[in-house]
Amino acid sequence: MTDILGQMREWLESQGYEQGYHGVCGHTCGLPPGVLVKPGYSPVDGAYTIVVTTTEVMSATCMYPSNHNDWRIRRRIAYTSRDELSRHLRELTVQPRGCWQ
Repeated sequence: MTDILGQMREWLESQGYEQGYHGVCGHTCGLPPGVLVKPGYSPVDGAYTIVVTTTEVMSATCMYPSNHNDWRIRRRIAYTSRDELSRHLRELTVQPRGCWQ
């Protein structure tokens, strides 16, 4: 599994994605194994990350204070190709702007 995660990290980096999370959280309790992708915003008053596994992409939040809260999965989306994964990542990492684009 480690070799696959390494390949996933390299591919995500080559696509311009930064690893980590938006906000401040000193732990990964509640997150499944995978690669963390740093989004450009947080939808809650807390930390926000995208977890990429070999079969799905998930969005997760950790409410402040993070030392009293675990990460919680907000959304899970299965994918079957890199193109599909790319579409989901674009949707989950960019802050929604509605008609104010």
